[in-house]
Amino acid sequence: MYPTQAGELSKVGDISTFYQWHLTDTVDAKDIERNLQIETYQGDRNPFIDYPNIVQRAWSPSAPVIEFESNSTSIQLTWNNLNDETGYKIYRSTTGSDFNLLTDLAINSINFSDINVVSGQDYYYYVIAYNSIGNSVASNTVVGQLGSTTDVIISENHNKVNIYPNPASSFTTIGIEITQSDYFDIQVYDLQGRVVIEEMNIHVNGYFEKQFDISKLNTGIYFIQILGNNLKETRKLIIQ
Repeated sequence: MYPTQAGELSKVGDISTFYQWHLTDTVDAKDIERNLQIETYQGDRNPFIDYPNIVQRAWSPSAPVIEFESNSTSIQLTWNNLNDETGYKIYRSTTGSDFNLLTDLAINSINFSDINVVSGQDYYYYVIAYNSIGNSVASNTVVGQLGSTTDVIISENHNKVNIYPNPASSFTTIGIEITQSDYFDIQVYDLQGRVVIEEMNIHVNGYFEKQFDISKLNTGIYFIQILGNNLKETRKLIIQ
């Protein structure tokens, strides 16, 4: 509907206000019933009622993808720069839960060095991008210690993601095993943050597996982001 039929949404009202209304006035049973009635009479539905989580994806920044490296004195985080953000927030935990805001960074930041760390302690990090509309979905979570390099990804609810072969050259297969029905978006990013493969709104109930053609992609490092209501994972893919 916007912008091809009704014009730019920003000319109808303030997008930030609309987004805050969405956050405070969550979808309830009356909204769902009204959506069903609209479908009966008009033949279409409001997707933001069916999938309220896509509002954040549509209007707030994309989720960054972060990597972890360290030396004997500091931990370095790097991530892809996004086009629609005005800043980044880094969150840290020493337990994998109860994350606290570590720092707030300016627009176009792509790295951060944490020097307030000690040897022998695990540190968990994730990054959120933000703009005037709101916050992005959280990035992947990485964990490691001083002097280690890791791309361990934290999964919740005992869900499993399997990507094979990896490294790969022509095809790679993504398998998702979940404990409850969900809808997923799968996106493959290059190191510049560009989406090179995308499959959206996949319904998974139990197990899903699909082979993806990567033969036309250049060799190098890519990131596979899998995002659902109850699962958020980012995995590194190496194309040889």
